[in-house]
Amino acid sequence: MTSDSPNTKGPGGDPLREALRIQGEFGPTLLALGEAAVHAGLPTEALEAFRRAALSEPANPAAHLLAGQLLGQLGNYEQALESLERCVELDPTNEEARRALELSTRLAAGDG
Repeated sequence: MTSDSPNTKGPGGDPLREALRIQGEFGPTLLALGEAAVHAGLPTEALEAFRRAALSEPANPAAHLLAGQLLGQLGNYEQALESLERCVELDPTNEEARRALELSTRLAAGDG
């Protein structure tokens, strides 16, 4: 690969981190970074990105949903409940969040 290839990591790191450097704490960029980290098998980095997105845009239900789902997958059910409850508060019609909240509630109670 040449240095001008779009897949090459340049001095700023990977493309999503470079976008984050340029755009700062921009919610959609943080969410994209988190999703890329999930797909790369980097849950700690993904969770950090989702939490930063939620801080950047507290009224964005997607940030809370993605954080809650990941926390649940990691077995952090109490923290998952907090994120998922916030998502449902922001978007009461979000069925995906409601299902994830129900599952995390059962798992937190040991009824998994």
